Amino acid sequence: SCRHLHRLVHFSSARVESAAEDEREAKHVVDLIRVVAASRRDDCIGANGAHFVWEIGHTDQVSADLFVYRSSSSNPFRSTAIPGYGSTREIRKQLFSFGYTRGLSDRAVNEFRFGFGHDKLSESSVNEGKNTSADIGITGVASGYGLANIVISGFPEFGDATFLPDRWNDHETSLSDSIAWSQGRHLIRFGADYQHSQFTNLFASFAGGQVAFNGAFSTNPFADFLLGLPIQTQRQVGTNNSSLSSNYYGLFVQDDWQLMPNLTLNIGLRYDVNTPPREKY
Repeated sequence: SCRHLHRLVHFSSARVESAAEDEREAKHVVDLIRVVAASRRDDCIGANGAHFVWEIGHTDQVSADLFVYRSSSSNPFRSTAIPGYGSTREIRKQLFSFGYTRGLSDRAVNEFRFGFGHDKLSESSVNEGKNTSADIGITGVASGYGLANIVISGFPEFGDATFLPDRWNDHETSLSDSIAWSQGRHLIRFGADYQHSQFTNLFASFAGGQVAFNGAFSTNPFADFLLGLPIQTQRQVGTNNSSLSSNYYGLFVQDDWQLMPNLTLNIGLRYDVNTPPREKY
């Protein structure tokens, strides 16, 4: 259980604790750490993730969060009411964070944080890799996309979806470092943040082709289909590939000034820079 896990963690950390030279100094630093980390959870976060805290000595603390999610699903009628042209979808999420809080003195605490996140979505036709169009005599379309989408006016369309495969990946990496300093009635914090974002996408639109029949040649759409006389055909050469990346930088300083026991003034200054996204292709 989560409680049992934390008893083990605290039991293990007790072995590496060092005696503080000044017990009052150590207690003051621990109080500062509690202020900095007041919003943190101290229990497990579910079947797909966990939150751990290690207390090292009287003044240092290490924490880590891990979350993993994965799901898969299928849709047998992704592009048409006719079975056999469905799709499969897979979603993955991975999140990891690491924190280290260290007492620098009896009045100062340093907090370092690292985080990484990865989101992935992939949807593909169940017929991906097959060359059904070429097998039945439809030429001029890319191979590996199953059957070209067939549209006959007045009838349900059939064939594989015109917008698959669709795959994207989102990566986020962040770093932050800050110092909290207690001086009299002032609690001063200052630090910096950095975040790197990268998004990639592969998307195929009409790569497998589309053939449309509307009866322009025989006045009957289905007759045109049987005669092989389409009013329109279209396909895309290749796929749409994109890869965007951007960076974020931030600096801040703030002061919590306790003017009276029941009155605190919060003042601060922050500077943020978001770089324009850059395209790889």
